[in-house]
Amino acid sequence: MRTLAILVLVVACDAGAKSPPPPIPPPPPPVSVVADATLAAAPTADAAEPERPLSDDDRQVIAAMLARYRANASTLADSGLVGTNHYVLVEPGEHTLVLPPPFVSVTWPALDQEADRTQQHIGFIRIFGVEVTGNTALITTGGYTALPSPDRDHPRECCCESTDRYVRTHTGWRYSKTTSSICS
Repeated sequence: MRTLAILVLVVACDAGAKSPPPPIPPPPPPVSVVADATLAAAPTADAAEPERPLSDDDRQVIAAMLARYRANASTLADSGLVGTNHYVLVEPGEHTLVLPPPFVSVTWPALDQEADRTQQHIGFIRIFGVEVTGNTALITTGGYTALPSPDRDHPRECCCESTDRYVRTHTGWRYSKTTSSICS
C-alpha cells in the first residue's frame, strides 16, 4: 500500500512538470559575402585603411552567433533595442552579407533610410568585429538603433555590448563563454 501511495504521489507531481524545450535547430549554413554594388563602388571619405575582408571562419562565427541568438534572443546584450527586427549590420557597415534566414544584412545608409521612411527608431544587431586565432574566435556584438533624420544629430541609442568566445569543433563553431560585457 505504501508503494502505491508513493507511486501516486510521483505521478501527481510529474503531471505538472514542464515539457522539455524544443530541440535547437541545426546551425544554418555558413554565410557568404556579397558586396552591395552601389556602396562598394563609392569609396568613403574617411577610409584611411582598406577594409579587411571577412574570412570563411569569420562568416561561420557570425552564422554560429546568429543561430545562438535565434534559439535564445536573451543571448544578445541589447536591453530590448533590437526587438523583433532581424536586421544585422557588420562593421564597417558598408557592405551586405548573405545571412541565414530570417536575418537581413543591412548597411548604415539602408538603416538611416528605413528610419527616415518610418520616422521611428530601427533596432538592429551590430557586429563590431570577429577575431579568429586558431581554434578560438572572439565576436563583439550589441543591440543598437538607427534614428530618423531629425534625431540623427544625437548619439545612436546603445545599451550593452559584449564579446563572446567561440571554439572550433568538428561540427563547426560553438559558443564557449562571454568574456566581457558592458552596458551604458
